[in-house]
Amino acid sequence: MKKTLPSLFVITSIALPISSLAQAPIEEDTTIAEFQETYEAEATLFPIPDYSGDFWNRAALTGDWGGVRTKLAKDNGLQFAVDANQIYQGVMDGGRESRSEYSGSADYRVRFDSGEAGLWPGGFLDIHGETFWGEGVNLSTGAVLPVNTDRALSAPAGNGTYLPQVQFTQFLSEKFAVTLGKLDTTVGDGNSFAHGVGDRGFMNLGFSFNPVTLTVAPYSTLGAGFVYLIAPRTSFTFSAIDTDGQIDESGFDTVFEGNTTYVGELNLGTEFFDQPGHQLFAFAYATGEFTSQQQDPRLLFATDAPPSSESESWAFYYNFEQYLVSDPEDPNKGFGLFGRVGVADEDTNIVNTFYSLGVGGKGIIPGRDLDRFGLGYYYMTLSDKRLGLLTDDDEQGVELFYNMAVTPALEVSLDLQVIDGAVKNTDTAVVGGVRARLVF
Repeated sequence: MKKTLPSLFVITSIALPISSLAQAPIEEDTTIAEFQETYEAEATLFPIPDYSGDFWNRAALTGDWGGVRTKLAKDNGLQFAVDANQIYQGVMDGGRESRSEYSGSADYRVRFDSGEAGLWPGGFLDIHGETFWGEGVNLSTGAVLPVNTDRALSAPAGNGTYLPQVQFTQFLSEKFAVTLGKLDTTVGDGNSFAHGVGDRGFMNLGFSFNPVTLTVAPYSTLGAGFVYLIAPRTSFTFSAIDTDGQIDESGFDTVFEGNTTYVGELNLGTEFFDQPGHQLFAFAYATGEFTSQQQDPRLLFATDAPPSSESESWAFYYNFEQYLVSDPEDPNKGFGLFGRVGVADEDTNIVNTFYSLGVGGKGIIPGRDLDRFGLGYYYMTLSDKRLGLLTDDDEQGVELFYNMAVTPALEVSLDLQVIDGAVKNTDTAVVGGVRARLVF
């Protein structure tokens, strides 16, 4: 069976927990030569999907292209993936106004595995393009956090096609790897039950990743870092990124001149109740210039606070997941608890503290192994030094979703959110949505 190395999308500004390690024991002094001899290109960050099967059972709508797709992956180390995410969402009651809007995005990925191509072991290139269209209802809810994370990611650039990720990763041993390039930071702060970009799980940004990191970690930015695998399911990562990165710019004009963020993260695998889980601890520190009038474009916030400037910013965040029931043959099947805690510098970050707690799972209904669900609550306090007169000092919300796999390539979700937003003079918003994701 093919052995899978840990997902090295971890080495971004907010590192994703390592969920799977090479199945062979990790030796302390493994060399590149020994790595090559032992694995012979069988270890990979990019496992080859099974494209076989009929329409109702294959992983992608277009299948294996007559065997070409699998052959390219096995012989040349090349994988191609396209998916489309479509959302119809509306403010049904409360908020700033009742309205419904359609929006969506498409993702294009090219992945290259140098080992599978027969060149050198341990090299991986991930290129990710993205197209955004339509309008959303984020500005109509009266909330600071977007109810549609997918819609918020392209801000402030707006609709269009962009290249948010061009990332190269190189393993120097089985326990140590380095990475660099333009990084997609949304893969960080990972959680089996509450994480992503709003395409398959929770749609609210508060359940996608910790919002205390927004000031110091843009969505798409230049950066570099490393990961050290301490033990199975336990790792330490460190990275440095350009705090001023934007989705529609290469970033080379600011990477050496503007703000810089440094992040250290410790991810600990756990086995409480004889069930898998993890505890993640991280600290981000940024240097540069941060003014009171600045805000991350992913936050829906305006301020009339007095102008001020600081030379540094920081954020601490914690993340846990704990399965209560899991399938020994499929560790991703089951259900459990999740939570987040975050604290940020109130002089530079509108989000001062953040807390969330919830339950999530996959395949809990017999015969529905690919279905996902989640129920979560968040509470967030905002910085008194940044508020001005337009916003209250806290916000809270609840979200419930169920994601049904019609086929492995087609998922349809129902989503309901109730948000007590921080924008003054707005009623509690009730937001409903329908979402469809299709993998080509």
